Amino acid sequence: MREIQLDDGSRLVRSTQSEAAGQSRSAVDPSAIESTLRDFKGDAVAMADLRLLLWEAGVSGLDGMDDDAVIHEATHLVQQRKVLWVDLVAPVKAGWTTPVGETEAAPVEEPPPPPEETHKLHFEFVTETGDPIEDPAGFTLIKPDGSKEEGKLSKGKLERSGVEPGTYKMKFKYIESAAWSKSSSHPEEYVELKVTAKGFEDGKSVKLKIFDRHGIKPIKEVEGKLKGGAATASWKYSQKVGDPPRGTFMFEAWIGDKFAESGTLTIDAHPVEDLKGVQERLKSLGYDPGAIDGVMGPKTKDAVKAFQEDHPPLAVDGIPGPNTQRALGEA
Repeated sequence: MREIQLDDGSRLVRSTQSEAAGQSRSAVDPSAIESTLRDFKGDAVAMADLRLLLWEAGVSGLDGMDDDAVIHEATHLVQQRKVLWVDLVAPVKAGWTTPVGETEAAPVEEPPPPPEETHKLHFEFVTETGDPIEDPAGFTLIKPDGSKEEGKLSKGKLERSGVEPGTYKMKFKYIESAAWSKSSSHPEEYVELKVTAKGFEDGKSVKLKIFDRHGIKPIKEVEGKLKGGAATASWKYSQKVGDPPRGTFMFEAWIGDKFAESGTLTIDAHPVEDLKGVQERLKSLGYDPGAIDGVMGPKTKDAVKAFQEDHPPLAVDGIPGPNTQRALGEA
């Protein structure tokens, strides 16, 4: 016979059909029962015991009940004699209880010893839609004693029974982030590509594929090496004759089969009042000023003259003055 002992010395006992028949209705005082139970409202341990008793008596929907509803349901079950209310303040015989209103009750059975506790480990790796993720790179399981175990998931899960209690940590290999060091730049200026990753050893190669935002094939591939979970590489947009001095770019970071994509980097021309801006516009129009370096060398002067000759009435003097700058900006 299942029983729950409350703090005031009384017990609520789940009865069998024969035990219920043995308790007279005169033993049931609803107001006394409910008054006693309300003393335990707010006592988390007592209320948990009470809920357990009601569950074993076949009551459903307990998760949705507050303490008042649980107390009311318990009172109702006592009235139905599905639960016996045994007051231990009344005289008792060894191994027997004497409920209020009864001369003698059935002997109280000692509950069986609880089964030996078995600890289980369950980990599930799924997508937002609940589909299992199979990770060929595997995982590292760090146990409570600090030891590590390598393995792979089965249908996105890891399940173990009979494990030692404690905190287990599951580590996977993945790329945490891929980003440019800044959001905008100019032609011939280096920009860093930064990658952070978890679970990979130092020295692991990181392949970086740079794309024009609207392109399909990479325009450049560079490589970095992981150190302390991070890798960097540098790249600059080198403008060719006939190419625009501006564009939008992104890159993909690859470590084995792991992949991450960066945001965008905007490349724009220098102001045309800047000699670099003059060189960039000359180059985009098909004239070769040499390197975009802001230096008025022979190649830049020849390119300015060629542009002035093609755009009369500009003076052909090789000097990118205000009129020539304006013409370059409008060309």
